[in-house]
Order: sequence, then C-alpha cells, then structure tokens
Amino acid sequence: MPLGGNARLYSTHRLAPGDRPENTAYNFDTPTGFACHEGKSMETRIARLEEFATDAKERLARIEARQAELADKVGALQVEMHKGFADMIKWVVGTAIVLGGTALTVITFVLNNATPKPSPTTPPAVVVYTQPAPAQEYPKSRRPD
Repeated sequence: MPLGGNARLYSTHRLAPGDRPENTAYNFDTPTGFACHEGKSMETRIARLEEFATDAKERLARIEARQAELADKVGALQVEMHKGFADMIKWVVGTAIVLGGTALTVITFVLNNATPKPSPTTPPAVVVYTQPAPAQEYPKSRRPD
C-alpha cells in the first residue's frame, strides 16, 4: 500500500541523463538526486507518516477483531461438518448392511428355486401277500362223517 497515495518506489541505480523515463523518482535538481515530494518539508512528511501509522494501527485492530470472529465461525463450521460427516458415514454403513442383507436374501431365494425340486418319492406301499393256508387234515376225532 503506497504511503499517502503518491509515494514512489526508488531505484537503486542512477539513469543516464538521456534515459529519464517519465515516472522516475529522480530529481537531478536536488543534491541527493531524489525527489523531495513536491517541495514538502520533512516535518510534513513525518506528520503524514505518523497519521498513516495511526490509521494502520486502527485498521490492524479491526482486521484482528474480524479475524477472531471468523475463527469462531470457522470453528463452528468445522464442528458442524464433522457431525455431518459422521451422520453420512452412519447412513452409508447402514445402507450397505441393508443392501448386503437384501442381496443375500435374493441370492438364497434364486438358488433354492432355480431348479425344480423333485417331488419326494413315497416308498412303495408294503404289500403283504397272504399265503393260502396249507390244507390241514382234521384230526380223526373231529372228522365229520
């Protein structure tokens, strides 16, 4: 920020007499070769610098106060972002678990019903063949005549 608005940056080397650009800070009419700020005295320049220093201190105080406010806001924003990230992670993990369970259920259903199951075979009915009873002879005492 230039001091007082008309301050110039001074070069460290001198220009040749024919090489004087229009915005040079040199004034070859002075003993030192530098411009004297349009003929203002040293006291005037010092007063302006002191005024600038006072203004700069006030501005710095305002900037530091604003910085403290912004630091508080940034801290609150960080807390809110961390909470949001934690909530998002919970939702992502929960959704992944639900989708995994759903996929497992679908795969189990498809694999169990992909091929038709053979009907359970009933064992053949037990067939009992009754053998004809051998002819018995009646005992002689009970023989009908």
